[in-house]
Amino acid sequence: MRTSSITFFLRNQDDQPFDSVELDISTPASGSVVTAVRREVRLSASDGPDGASLRAQLEGLYGAPSEVETGESSWLWATDLDYNTIPFVGDSLEPRRACVLGLPDNGRYSYEPPLQPEGPNNCGAIYSVRHRASGTMVTLNFRMTDYKLVEQDLEAANSQVDEKLNATAAPSDMKL
Repeated sequence: MRTSSITFFLRNQDDQPFDSVELDISTPASGSVVTAVRREVRLSASDGPDGASLRAQLEGLYGAPSEVETGESSWLWATDLDYNTIPFVGDSLEPRRACVLGLPDNGRYSYEPPLQPEGPNNCGAIYSVRHRASGTMVTLNFRMTDYKLVEQDLEAANSQVDEKLNATAAPSDMKL
């Protein structure tokens, strides 16, 4: 069993502008709420921001990033389980490790054996942004995943599935 995502796919493969949005929705067990949003926007360089101004705008909205990829225009804001910012620590990948290892990489539910995380989940949510300039085009990628909601959904849906799978059934009276 797997929940589906909602996709507004307006992307093309040439060098024309596009805007693409994907939403992952939790199962009905936790109220069919949005658990992840991904957006990709490609526009002409004259219409899009440069990396420095985009980062300045994001830092004005969300504060300093928890992680900055070296050599990339890529930033990650991570929060703990109370949605407090996990601060950036030098060149450490600790915010990413706290938020990604042992957790699903998207917001979709899939009934599988529980993952064995490398440590306790200390991550509430992540928000990542990537800016890529190529010739006359700029591509922006935004991704927000609420891992706290993903884990709550996983627990709620798994318990419902387990209950149905382990329910005692009365024997049939079929003549075999």
